[in-house]
Amino acid sequence: MNRWQTKEVVKLLKTISTDGIGKVTVTVDGPGGDCDSDNLVVEAKNANVSFGVCGFRTDCDVTTPSDLEVEMVEVTDGGDSQGGLNSHEDVDALLYARVCRTLTDAGFSVVRSLKAYF
Repeated sequence: MNRWQTKEVVKLLKTISTDGIGKVTVTVDGPGGDCDSDNLVVEAKNANVSFGVCGFRTDCDVTTPSDLEVEMVEVTDGGDSQGGLNSHEDVDALLYARVCRTLTDAGFSVVRSLKAYF
């Protein structure tokens, strides 16, 4: 498991390269539920979609969604119930890949959707 600290994850995602995608913004979109961290939204100026990002644990033992140990991190554009990337636009794929790579490089296990684990 890896430590999810919302403020640190926001800082991390703001380091994503803007080449080809424009300025990247990351906002906190409220606390998660019993099983997940705070929900983040990642957007880029030139992208057509935004991505939801949240850490989660399958034991649903979350008391502080801004600071917890997570098993995996979901990255999805919310386009369908399968999660992940549903757009066919190059700029969207580039942003998705950079979000996933940044989180993976930080030691997180990235998945398309948390739904498969519950």
